[in-house]
Amino acid sequence: MLHGWCAAALGSTPFLLGQVSGHPLLRWGAQTRTSPLFQIAPDHSWARTWNRYYALDGYTPELLFKLQADGVVAPDVKLIRLDDSSLN
Repeated sequence: MLHGWCAAALGSTPFLLGQVSGHPLLRWGAQTRTSPLFQIAPDHSWARTWNRYYALDGYTPELLFKLQADGVVAPDVKLIRLDDSSLN
């Protein structure tokens, strides 16, 4: 599951940012950037990335701006608006 998540892109590569739980390799609550994003369910309940499916909980677009302010994410990463039909 990905908690407190948002969708973003660097150039033409979309991905998700958020805190994971139940991931086979990452610790519970780890902040992560997913592999490239392919699809988000119309109701935003799940997403498909290159490596796995994620259940989604707590859409938080402000996360990107916080991570950019903290210097964790590059300033040229852009927020993907969920009404972008290219993700459905």
